[in-house]
Amino acid sequence: MYIASLCWRYIRANLAYWCGLPQLVTLYEAAVYRAGGEDKLCDTCRPQVLSYGTVFGVGRVRKPGGPSDPTTMILLVDAITKTDACWHCGWLVSIARKTWYSESTDDITSLDPATKLYVNWHRISKSEKDSRVIEGAPQINRLVISCSVDTTAAESRQVVFSKSVGAPMRISSLMDQHQALDWVVDEPYSGRIRPSKIDYRLLSRWKECCIAEHSGTCDQTFMTNSVESIRFVDVVDRCIVKRSPDNIKWVALSYCWGGPQLHALQTARLNSYQKQGSLTDDILPKGIADAMSVTHALGERFIWIDSLCIIQDDEKDKLKLIAAMGTIYAHAVVTIVNAANSQVDMGIPGISSPRRAQQVHQMKDFWLVESLDLPHAHWQGYLRSSHWNTRGWTFQEGLLSPRCLILGKDQVYWQCKTASWCEDSCWEKVKSDGIYRHYSGSNILGRLTNSREEDWIELYKDALNAYTIRELTSESDRLGAVQAILEVLRRSDEEDYFWGMPQGHMEMALCWATSPGNTRRECLSKLMGPNNEILSSPFPSWSWLGWHGNAPMPTMNRALLGGRLGLKFYRIAEDGTPVVLNKNPFRGPERDFTKKDYMKYDDIHEQYGYPRGLAHHSIRYDEMEVKAADIPQSVLRSQCTTAILCFWTSTVTLNMKYEEGWAHYHNCPKIALSWGDVRFYAAWGRYEDFKPNGPGKFLVVGTERLRMSRGGYITLNLLLVNQDEEGISYRHKLVTSVEESVWEKIGSRKWELVFLA
Repeated sequence: MYIASLCWRYIRANLAYWCGLPQLVTLYEAAVYRAGGEDKLCDTCRPQVLSYGTVFGVGRVRKPGGPSDPTTMILLVDAITKTDACWHCGWLVSIARKTWYSESTDDITSLDPATKLYVNWHRISKSEKDSRVIEGAPQINRLVISCSVDTTAAESRQVVFSKSVGAPMRISSLMDQHQALDWVVDEPYSGRIRPSKIDYRLLSRWKECCIAEHSGTCDQTFMTNSVESIRFVDVVDRCIVKRSPDNIKWVALSYCWGGPQLHALQTARLNSYQKQGSLTDDILPKGIADAMSVTHALGERFIWIDSLCIIQDDEKDKLKLIAAMGTIYAHAVVTIVNAANSQVDMGIPGISSPRRAQQVHQMKDFWLVESLDLPHAHWQGYLRSSHWNTRGWTFQEGLLSPRCLILGKDQVYWQCKTASWCEDSCWEKVKSDGIYRHYSGSNILGRLTNSREEDWIELYKDALNAYTIRELTSESDRLGAVQAILEVLRRSDEEDYFWGMPQGHMEMALCWATSPGNTRRECLSKLMGPNNEILSSPFPSWSWLGWHGNAPMPTMNRALLGGRLGLKFYRIAEDGTPVVLNKNPFRGPERDFTKKDYMKYDDIHEQYGYPRGLAHHSIRYDEMEVKAADIPQSVLRSQCTTAILCFWTSTVTLNMKYEEGWAHYHNCPKIALSWGDVRFYAAWGRYEDFKPNGPGKFLVVGTERLRMSRGGYITLNLLLVNQDEEGISYRHKLVTSVEESVWEKIGSRKWELVFLA
């Protein structure tokens, strides 16, 4: 019988190969036959094949430091020459030919001799939600086959496979056989086959399941409705309507414009777009028409689309709706995310254009089903390569939406606060300790809705770091595109924000650090004034909003652990009066170190002993109030008055001198600061191109305590500023680690009212 089976396999394989017939034998069977049996393996491949039975599929996170799972690297040309002796080499070559090369080509002389095949693992575990590895937690181990000349090449070709114990299920068959998400699978997260066209029945059942089973969690939002009526697109009557958000349900759309929108709502088009049947497919971009089709298929009637629901040539309408973004996305039934395209005029794959077929391969004891998202680190998320995930406006649109239906290039994902599902694998109905993954790889979503007060500073930092690297077509939108996130952050401790900076934590927030590539944002921001007038103001230099690029906050942890000076900050109201931002400026240690919940840092024991009620002799606590008479007319006439931060602090002009070499203690360029006989060095950050030689004005804005291993000194944080003829100062650099005892030796110090713009 065995001889007969081999002969039949041989006949099928040769018929398929020589006659150009469809594949009549699996790649595995053909490779085994050519090599002469299942036991024919080279020394390179044998450990890898053994791991398929022990590693592949669903497992558990092992203890860190344990034995690693086998991986394979082999030159493609070597694998080709070994196909007669090793079935695994032959199988890898077949996969490579099917995926990246012509299947009918046997000529290896045309291949780059340095091309390598890699076999390794991509793991998805609870680390994608909790940002840490939990020993014993469930883990999905997916097989990754890569083809690359250079292991460091960003464009290495990869194909990823999930495991299916039995013949993989097809989504369309599941929908025909079941009325809910109640099917049984041999193994959780096993691979399945999705159709080339999206089966809307699955999307509807995802939504219905979430509403029925997760409502207590997924409907929770901290955004309150701040508008009486909003325009929506009616997908049944195909027109724009105006409705109260309290009276209807709606879907929201998050997408990339990708250039000017010829269909966009203008003042002149408002009346015509409100007529029934006016929004026909021939005037709409394919991406919007597709989103309207999905909305209708989900059983919903209204969808909010910014280009059609905001009057694009009406600045007041824009500012009003920007302020309502939080309400729109946080209260939507579901947000449709078009993560497939960088331009909205492109159709969504699976709706107006077909999607590519998955690879499916039968092995001896299991099946391989191609996974449709490429390997990614847990902090990156499965949308790491999507253009949508790089845009500024989509940051808050995605994070504030309680439910997201993410339409990717190759498959659809469901994400809510409770569950994450996808088309290519069976993630539904997994028991309570199942795996959750967020599209961004971050747990900011959960922390925004469940943050505790002691986590606030970390959450603010993480949200800020994630947002500042995103891009905007109009940089004047930099504040508006994150306003709703700040509103959610506000509810945790009633923290208000002034130009993106927390008013109650202003002293620490001012200690954010610029990166070497940061440049000033020179455009104007538009604001709605108290009398419904439009105001324009430059972005302030003291806020991260005033700079292009990332704005890391490495000093904020140390300031949080060290303490506060107790400075009092003001803004200037429209009538010229000063308005205090932090009414009760806190002074002393920020955290109570007797509570174990606060002990999150390895060197926490070295931070003990920050003197409570420490007297900072350079700070005059009885001279902090700013009065209207203190503000000169030149400041009130300035274009940047609405962005000025006023406060009394200790200032001094010091001589700066760049010295050759590197200050290794502070890990920055060596820049000496001096006044008379007082000479010292400080931490500047890695500004290799900053080589000052002359006077500079410095302001005290914060305090820290160095860890005990570095002396435990009380230090000050300074801002180097430029001051114009009107007496208005502008942030230039942050300077840290200035010993307070040295600062107090400088005799030319002044107690000065600063106007920082």
